[in-house]
Amino acid sequence: MNEFPEHLLYSHNHLWVEIDDKEKHLATVGITNFLREELPEILTVELPMEGDQMEMDDKNILLHLEGEENDEFHSIGAPLSGHVEQINREVLNNPDLLHIAPYEHWIMKIEYDDPMELELLVDSEQYLMTIEGLR
Repeated sequence: MNEFPEHLLYSHNHLWVEIDDKEKHLATVGITNFLREELPEILTVELPMEGDQMEMDDKNILLHLEGEENDEFHSIGAPLSGHVEQINREVLNNPDLLHIAPYEHWIMKIEYDDPMELELLVDSEQYLMTIEGLR
């Protein structure tokens, strides 16, 4: 499997976005393999509630991480503005799923407000070039 599936879009916050329905502005969001590799064990995931409005880059995704001395937190900005249609309760109950298969286990589904924001996301080739500069 490609480390970064080509059918997805990617945010600078290391989230992937799959456009489910362009006409209805529906998308699925998850964490990238790069982010999964960079983080220690994810202990819990905190997400906005279903129906909540989000603005692009608002830090509304919180990962509670295992730290060497104390537990740590990593907040991630939303990849698009819109409202939360659904959260993945399976991931909330078992955050290890994000380490096992980050592209199979999404974190939330959103109805995005502005299709122009999609232009701020990048394809897999551009994302790979971005993270190669971080490694």
